[in-house]
Amino acid sequence: MENLELWWNGLANINKMYWIAACSSTLLFLLMFIISMVGGDSDAGHDGDTDISGDSVEFSSYLLSFKSILAFIIGGSWSGLAAMNTGMQIASVIFLSLLSGIIVMLVVAFVLANLMKLQYDGSITMEKTIGSVGKVYLPIPENGKGQIEIVVNNSYKTYYASSEDGSAIGINEPIEVISIKDDETLLVRRRIELQQEAEYKEITEK
Repeated sequence: MENLELWWNGLANINKMYWIAACSSTLLFLLMFIISMVGGDSDAGHDGDTDISGDSVEFSSYLLSFKSILAFIIGGSWSGLAAMNTGMQIASVIFLSLLSGIIVMLVVAFVLANLMKLQYDGSITMEKTIGSVGKVYLPIPENGKGQIEIVVNNSYKTYYASSEDGSAIGINEPIEVISIKDDETLLVRRRIELQQEAEYKEITEK
């Protein structure tokens, strides 16, 4: 422990920053992976069934997802540490780490987008999603389309979705699927509205 403290105190500030970024991002990734393996609520392990056409707008959504940003930090920080160990100049280290992080982020976004396309096998029909509950994965804009993550047949699946009344619904807000809009889009509404309706009904019945 004393040797570790001496090693840490002997590091330059930029080395400490890289080590903190590398270790914290890697631990977070491992935690998310473990949670997803046991079926927990995590952003890491369930990019499920949806029909992805692969256009630039959809790819950019995955590019800016939490997983891709985490991949950028992991790739950039570890490559930066490796470069420092070779005695590379700091400016070159920063350039290399940024380049590595961007490459890793692009690869992860590409894999996520295509994984959804490959996983869509029709085993879970759109009709079976009605009544399912979950959360917003990519924000649903006003009168637009985002993505939701719901539990269907005890597994997490991701679908395109629009709000029932055309209102915007933010990321991670709880929702319920109420109907099907078209071949690839579900209609949802906030679960808080359902809770309020249930509470009102309970009060009026007393």
